[in-house]
Amino acid sequence: MTNRFFHLVIVVALASGSIHAQTKAPDTESRNSALARRAAEMGTGKWWVSLSDEARDRFIERYTKAMDQVMHALVTECAEEVKSLPRTGIDDVDAISSFTLCKIGSSFDFNFGTHKELREGVDAFYQDSTNLTVPIDVALHRVRDALADKHPRGGGVIG
Repeated sequence: MTNRFFHLVIVVALASGSIHAQTKAPDTESRNSALARRAAEMGTGKWWVSLSDEARDRFIERYTKAMDQVMHALVTECAEEVKSLPRTGIDDVDAISSFTLCKIGSSFDFNFGTHKELREGVDAFYQDSTNLTVPIDVALHRVRDALADKHPRGGGVIG
């Protein structure tokens, strides 16, 4: 009789554990799929449109500051490389690599227009629902290029 009782307790315990696990599985799956979806949307237009105006402004400010630092570092290195090139008998590879560095450095220049214009441009870019999966850095570069056309500058960095 005691043996049957323990057998019954074990069966009931296993059954209730199995039922509990089965009822929790969809919840865990939905939580995992929600996290996966959120991770996939991070840094895209879907993420951008979910931000508050203050968060968008803060992101633009930090992003442009970081790009400015990268640009200045690359432009400084470019200038040093160009100065170190020999005046005669220069190897094509050395010249092209130096000028490519200058061009890459200028691609980080976000000092066109204002932060407000950049933010409004990104907002407008993501208003088109087909752009909602585009990463924010791609959107920012497209808007930057449009602002560069709108606010042309003479001279400056090769690019």
